[in-house]
Amino acid sequence: MTTGDSQTDDRKQLERIVSPAELIDQLSRFDGPPHEFLARLLAVQCSLSKAEAGAILRPGQSGQPEILAVYPPLVQGATAPVWLAQAIESAPGVASALSTAIVPIHGSDDLYGQQARRHLIMIPLKSEQQGARGVATFLVNKDDPREITAATERLELTVSLLSLYEMRLTLQRRQSDLGRLRVGMEVISAINEQTKFAGAAMAMCNEIATNWQCERVALGMLKGRYINLKAMSNTEKF
Repeated sequence: MTTGDSQTDDRKQLERIVSPAELIDQLSRFDGPPHEFLARLLAVQCSLSKAEAGAILRPGQSGQPEILAVYPPLVQGATAPVWLAQAIESAPGVASALSTAIVPIHGSDDLYGQQARRHLIMIPLKSEQQGARGVATFLVNKDDPREITAATERLELTVSLLSLYEMRLTLQRRQSDLGRLRVGMEVISAINEQTKFAGAAMAMCNEIATNWQCERVALGMLKGRYINLKAMSNTEKF
């Protein structure tokens, strides 16, 4: 069995075991790293739209779009498939137009003027601040306009899962920042409760050791070539 056959079987098994609603619910609650989320998002989108493959591209510094994720994963060192090369070429135009585009993919054996049997569905990932921040592209083996339209509608709906994930990451970062600020304020508050330097130094060492799980925290003052130890966590005499 080839790698492509194995990936097709895995996708069919996924569709039998997990419903579309369950797949979307799992993604809406996913809080892992971005690269893993993008891989899962593409897998779910390809499953729901019956797409053969998918990729997420973003503008590169050199003007050439960069690949953030591809499904199914490409073999390391292998040449990019035709559909992905076509997507990279078409991505800047889709991003600037800010509208979904259907790009025909003609095979090498297609006759001149023959209708393409495969198409790329390219969806710009819009941003309120800077227009399009990327493009999601999917390869569908369809030539019926109604089937392509149905697949496009499903993909456009699931693209919002990316924005939801980014909002969740932003909220987590803010909560983490607030947590660090709270700990810092607790340390300062404990120091300010003291009226003498020795007490303030001891309070600072104790608070730092407690909040950051340190075995020992010490405070010293530089005097000439030496450091005079002034306080040590959880130690009144030293």
